[in-house]
Amino acid sequence: MTTSGSRAGGIRAAREGPAERGGSATIASIGRPRSDVLITDLDGDLTLYDPRHDRVHVLNASAGDIWRLLDGVRDLDQVAEAIAVAYSTDVDEVRTHVIRMVAQFVELDLVPGADLD
Repeated sequence: MTTSGSRAGGIRAAREGPAERGGSATIASIGRPRSDVLITDLDGDLTLYDPRHDRVHVLNASAGDIWRLLDGVRDLDQVAEAIAVAYSTDVDEVRTHVIRMVAQFVELDLVPGADLD
């Protein structure tokens, strides 16, 4: 569940609110992560404990940034846009990574299902 990459910008600012979409259609609504998942931040890497399945998941910085952006308000495009800004890269370059990470979160039952097509 880890990915490589360095954070060039501030993901914290992107977390403060949904990005403006300017009328664009959203491609996927993403639910908020389960409230019973316990989260610990260790030097930028997130550790998630899933009590429902008694599992621990360690996310690196970029996967953790995606996790932090899943607020139940942002759609998949907005998450990808926030990551692209934070990492100073093109949104098309990170969209696939964001889709894969969210799909893993859904598969692991950490986040409610979403239409990721």
